[in-house]
Amino acid sequence: MTSQNKLTKSLLAFLPCLVVALPLLLIVYIPRPPVAGAQFIIFPVIAFAGAVLITTPSSIRKNAFNMNKVGVLMLIILSQAVIVSLSQFINFDSIRVSSLATIFKPFLILILFLLGVLVTKRIDSKKIYRGLYLSGVIIIFGQIIISIPQILNIPVFDVIYSGEKTRGIGRIFRITGSIYNPNMFALLLTQAALLVLLFGERSRRYIWIILAFMLIIGSGSRSVLLLFPIAILCALLFSNQKISPKRIIKLSFAALIGLSVIFYIVYIFSDTFQYLGQLLVLFDAVDITAIRTISLRLEMWEIRWAAFHADESIYKWLIGLGSRDIFRVSDNDYLYVIWHFGIIGFIMHTMLYFVLFFQSFKSYSKELKSLCITCLLLLVILGFLSETLVGWLQPLTTIYFIGIAIGFNSKIKVNYE
Repeated sequence: MTSQNKLTKSLLAFLPCLVVALPLLLIVYIPRPPVAGAQFIIFPVIAFAGAVLITTPSSIRKNAFNMNKVGVLMLIILSQAVIVSLSQFINFDSIRVSSLATIFKPFLILILFLLGVLVTKRIDSKKIYRGLYLSGVIIIFGQIIISIPQILNIPVFDVIYSGEKTRGIGRIFRITGSIYNPNMFALLLTQAALLVLLFGERSRRYIWIILAFMLIIGSGSRSVLLLFPIAILCALLFSNQKISPKRIIKLSFAALIGLSVIFYIVYIFSDTFQYLGQLLVLFDAVDITAIRTISLRLEMWEIRWAAFHADESIYKWLIGLGSRDIFRVSDNDYLYVIWHFGIIGFIMHTMLYFVLFFQSFKSYSKELKSLCITCLLLLVILGFLSETLVGWLQPLTTIYFIGIAIGFNSKIKVNYE
């Protein structure tokens, strides 16, 4: 066999892995230039590409989607679309016209979910695992490349990825990589670390995990920093990777030492790590409201609740007040749903979480089950401080993972039968 034939064979073998990784890489690396609203270009691009793939004659002809597996989840997501549309149109006179785009958010989530199912239907299980590992490595490595100039205050990638919320080494330090928002940047790095942990080789995976953790420190995301070691431990436990009580104690002790070292460094360089430095206030006040961002959120929620109660709309408790300017940023997944889409929207939102957890627990793959459950737990916890499942970017990777897990179940069942 000639070298050219070997190369062709290697590329063909690698192609399915790249197909698995491509939706995740598109979510992370699509350009977000410093133009108002430019970061949202990702959503119509993903929706169009995904819709084309899942509606091809081949996919329909081969019955790629087993309705017994995906029907309930599709019904809930479509019901959400109805509630969102109803709320926005009834409150049309009072909402931002641009907010009508939220009507398409459930459809975007549905497309990513079905895309995950389709990928599993077409690609061998081992290559799916390899593709997920590959995406984790590329995400972490790529963010390192993009973040180094941000650390050094060199605007190399600022034309492609907005550095508006980035602060290089100086009085205040914070990096955002290609994601624009530091908290979302940290969340996606945590998911990348989980991919490497669950689907990578034991000898190499911890190097990538440490690198991801260092980037999360640089992001200044306090909540994700504290949740990162918990997420890693949960992933190991759910995947049943021979975790003995003794090893749990060792891992917990190592995490405690690591966090202690980090807090000491933050304490020494508190002028630089001002965002993380706010966590040190807890040691003095032992009061979570001593953290400035928490106290600001509490004030904001109080103002939003007052505005919600003061509104005279007779539909507000049923279907919410739509996307009015005052509710544009809620920094809470659950309050956002109530204010925007009412009690009915909140019920749909809770049902979606329940079904996603249920489908994840049913996965035949321990690794995929661990990945999906851990990612969902992160969304649930972080939902108290930001919009997660109801957000635009945050749920996309998780719903894609769950689509893969459900598709994997169908494939295994077919093999058993």
